[in-house]
Amino acid sequence: HGPSSKEVIDLLIDIPKYWDKEFIYLAGNHEDMLLHFLHNTDETAAWAFNGGLDTLASFYPQWNDLQDIWDLQILGLSPDSQLEENAREMFADIDEKYLNFLENLVYAHKETITVKGKTHNFAFLHAGYGDTSNLLDYKALNAVDIEKQLRPLKFKEFNDYWAKIAEPESNPVWKREFFYKKISNYILVHGHTPTTFLQNRFKTFNPEFPAFIFDNLDFYNFTHPEVKDFNILSCINLDTGAVYGRRLTAVFISDKLLEEQGLVYVLQIDIKKGYRMRKNVLSKAFFRV
Repeated sequence: HGPSSKEVIDLLIDIPKYWDKEFIYLAGNHEDMLLHFLHNTDETAAWAFNGGLDTLASFYPQWNDLQDIWDLQILGLSPDSQLEENAREMFADIDEKYLNFLENLVYAHKETITVKGKTHNFAFLHAGYGDTSNLLDYKALNAVDIEKQLRPLKFKEFNDYWAKIAEPESNPVWKREFFYKKISNYILVHGHTPTTFLQNRFKTFNPEFPAFIFDNLDFYNFTHPEVKDFNILSCINLDTGAVYGRRLTAVFISDKLLEEQGLVYVLQIDIKKGYRMRKNVLSKAFFRV
């Protein structure tokens, strides 16, 4: 999704060569659309409408010269149009390492840390929990639903599962909901929905920072920081609008750091006018653990 897609994947592939850590890469809605395109499913056209051409051009610069003749309406008419088939063949012809990277993305991850003798479970999903009821009733979600959603499924297994139980837009790569209560005792970490959406709920919320939301409908206000109870932390939304030229945000959660200082670190890069400007933005969130 965007003109530097190839460079982003190159970075992710290369990081483990230089940093001796385990890396788990999650598929989001754009990776899912690209995989639908490569697998030639019924949803194959969506990728081109959502940054697919820019992605293709990052692998094949000469594709820029062909965009004028790419009629997006054709994609909506026939999944086997010649132009689309040519694009699929071009993408399938890229270095195998990129195809392997995409095919091995998982759609969920879970992790547990122990702080002061108490365990804290984390659920990592691109957009949030999916709605398994088709009724937009998240109160219906239970421990069984959550555990099924947190399986590290890859493209085919993930889409086969959700096709059976819910509408496509109800799955965890598309949801735009905020969860103010822990479900199955997990702290949910996600992105996808820019934190500007929260301004309608919290007038004093600063959308330049991630949303740390607690069970009591409270949130961590970085503008006026205070100690918050980590034990009732329910949700962390990390999307601070980098796609709109705002900030790219990461969160660093360490059992040792929480044990010793009660701290979670937020690291950010300012994005300005289509180019990246590094800025020394290192914030601390203070938690009572």
